[in-house]
Amino acid sequence: SRPAMQASSSQSNVRVVIKIKPHSDDDGWEAVTKQSDSTLRALRSGEALQYKFDKVYDPSGTQKHLFEQEVQPLINTLMSGFDCTIFCYGMTGSGKTYTMQGPEHDQGIIPRTVVALVDALKNPNYSVNASFFEVYNERIFDSLKGDYNNSLTVRQDSRNNVHILNLSEVPLTSTEDWKSTYGMFMKNRKVGATKLNEFSSRSHAILRLTLNIVEGSTTRQSKFYLIDLAGSEDNRKTGNTGDRFKESNAINSSLLVLGKIVNDLRKGVGHISFRDSVLTRILQHSLGGTAHCLLIANIAPGSVHIHNSVRTLNFASSSKCVVNRPTANEYNAAKAKEDPKRQREEKKEDSLKKASIEAMIQKVADDRESEYLRRLEKLEQAIGGSHRTLTHGDSNLEFDPELFTPRTKLKNAKQKVLTGKQYENQRDTKAALDMYREALSLHPDCEKLSRKVEDLERQLAGEVDHEATLMKSTLQMNKRNLFKEADSSDLDFLNQDYSDKENITNKTLPKKAPAKAKSKPVTTTTTNIDPTSAHYQYILTILNTGSLEDLQSLKSVGAARAQQILDTRERKGEFDSLDDLVKVPGFRQQLVNSFIVKNLS
Repeated sequence: SRPAMQASSSQSNVRVVIKIKPHSDDDGWEAVTKQSDSTLRALRSGEALQYKFDKVYDPSGTQKHLFEQEVQPLINTLMSGFDCTIFCYGMTGSGKTYTMQGPEHDQGIIPRTVVALVDALKNPNYSVNASFFEVYNERIFDSLKGDYNNSLTVRQDSRNNVHILNLSEVPLTSTEDWKSTYGMFMKNRKVGATKLNEFSSRSHAILRLTLNIVEGSTTRQSKFYLIDLAGSEDNRKTGNTGDRFKESNAINSSLLVLGKIVNDLRKGVGHISFRDSVLTRILQHSLGGTAHCLLIANIAPGSVHIHNSVRTLNFASSSKCVVNRPTANEYNAAKAKEDPKRQREEKKEDSLKKASIEAMIQKVADDRESEYLRRLEKLEQAIGGSHRTLTHGDSNLEFDPELFTPRTKLKNAKQKVLTGKQYENQRDTKAALDMYREALSLHPDCEKLSRKVEDLERQLAGEVDHEATLMKSTLQMNKRNLFKEADSSDLDFLNQDYSDKENITNKTLPKKAPAKAKSKPVTTTTTNIDPTSAHYQYILTILNTGSLEDLQSLKSVGAARAQQILDTRERKGEFDSLDDLVKVPGFRQQLVNSFIVKNLS
């Protein structure tokens, strides 16, 4: 069993160092330069940004020097029973894998660390075990086994220690053992070619070294996590499609969650959502937890990468503010014998490590997941692409009253009507018709919805002036917010209070009274806006590189819209102009025009 952690009142911030990659003329002019041992300058759009970190290493620094200055002190801490973590962060092609692994002639952090620990094994009281695993498409795979069909499960014990069930572990007794293990990992690791990097990492690769030290009646067990993060990617520049596109989305999503958690820790938010990503769950003990942590931010200094470099530097600056409370994992057997409570805990922990118990936990988890999938499949068959209505008479499916109550039907029907209206606003009649049909299958007694479906069917058949109808719909939708100010008469059949046991009755919707004449609304215009002006470019730079706080400083942008802009930026890349805000969910053209006028006036 893992030793109990000894309480410690000491605190330490995450140590952050910058490693600048050698500049290439193909990357434009050198936009990021070292100013001193702890400061650097980044030039972006004519603006000089100054940053200060614990240490800045320029391209003249060697791998050996970085190891001696940053990693060796952590190895000494590891020997004292403290957990440690090192991870590299940066855009794809910025040198993260080179820093962590390196070629044979210029070895990186991982091989140098293993050699240092193997040298310590000359002491018979020391032992080291190694595990290699990857986070690929938000699933954990054992890289030593090379089995990418069966992912591993993460569990958390009563002491908040994170465990990966059934992860293989091999002992390291010599450098030959290491070379064999490392070669197996390198052979199995997920890599692929993109336009920016011929050997781009497609997963977050993690080496876990477990050190056990026994001295008399005292046992110390510490874990060293060495993490090579995959880099953030702009699919417009990498040219990713198919599996590469899916991989990059998973990478960007996990890095987005990592950035959000670092920001929350910096602000002192009460609840931190580590479970939002597999990567952050593994890093839980390293960010605001009980481990010592070193972040190496890798920077590509070329001007063509300046926006990604500034994003990396902003993340690194936020990480400096994260406070850890390192605690030693030390266990004294003599004291434990005198403590009955500790004996009971030890007995319980030993039993949990047995394979039968572990298998039982896995079986319970699998059964629960299967039940969720079964219920989800029934729900999809009822309201999804099959366009069928599940009734008591359906002999192929088992009717579950808990899933298909009138209230549940109404809720899903309302969502489909609102989605259909969105498609209408975008002039996608076919998609709108599909949504209305699905809503009608859930509520077949709604005459108004039935008439709506018939109208759209005639439109597609050419019986109605398609373009004129859609123009009228667009003008109406621009005058109201789809989700907050929808005309209640359009959704009367959805606003009724049904109990779970009631049946849906036939309701005839009241006709709307003729609308009163309204004054012509004042429309905003962007015809006089100069996209080349300094102020325009300043606003565009905030949209492309700003943090949540920066985005909220813009007019018409609150917390929710700032998060939507940030999410869209991570998924679809940077905005080429302010008009590109229409890519953000909820930003209609009228809102974008208003945003431009307010922020540039």
